[in-house]
Amino acid sequence: MNVLSTSCVPGNSSTIAIENVSNPCATLSVGLTALPAGPRNIELWTIDLLAYPFQNHEMWLSRDETARAARFIFEDDRRRYRAAHCALREILAQRLARHATSVVFHAGRHGKPSIAQAENTLESCRFNLSHSGDVALLGIVDYVEIGVDIEKLREFDDIWQLAEQNFTSREYWELSDTPAHERSRAFLRGWTRKEACLKALGCGLMVPPRSFHVGLSKQSALAELRTEEESVQVQVENIDVGIGYVAATAWVTTYSKLAHCTK
Repeated sequence: MNVLSTSCVPGNSSTIAIENVSNPCATLSVGLTALPAGPRNIELWTIDLLAYPFQNHEMWLSRDETARAARFIFEDDRRRYRAAHCALREILAQRLARHATSVVFHAGRHGKPSIAQAENTLESCRFNLSHSGDVALLGIVDYVEIGVDIEKLREFDDIWQLAEQNFTSREYWELSDTPAHERSRAFLRGWTRKEACLKALGCGLMVPPRSFHVGLSKQSALAELRTEEESVQVQVENIDVGIGYVAATAWVTTYSKLAHCTK
């Protein structure tokens, strides 16, 4: 293994060496970059899915992960999945002081992946993984549910249709007021904020994206998401992952049972 690489996203040149407890004599693999700590001391990593040497670590993957990777039609997608999940295991192993193969996942709230209780008796460590193109983003924090999302900056031919389907009316008009040359970035700020909130709950599209407001600015926002049973307060804000990408992280602050569910 090599010393932790420089950033996998252009614009960040930090280099950090961290001991890998799955092999105390080695450092973490090339392609893994620790970002500055996020809000609420969220640990953030970017993963260069092209540079990360997943071929050296595929034996870490579970039978289920290997089967999931095989279901992708295109080899590039299979490679990205294997690289992202090997990197996830390597980073979690370093944090939990165990071998990467001993990190066991199970489906938690709403089917969201979490660390099995037998592998983390305090159930303190929460994580979330996202990728776009050849870069993945990983967020880790203790005791609260977390979501992250990353998107490669790009132009959209159907931006107004997507905005109408997924944004609140206030967010739609906020996008309308954005200068044309900044519109794609503003759209992706809103999009990643929505995705991060939904991933923090692990509820997917059970909660329609346009049913809650996050705004398109860089300011932190408190969103309220409602499922059939509860109202959930989620704090969300964008994070800097380097040139060419837009990303956000979100974490749950409170759960409240709805009145009709308390009887």
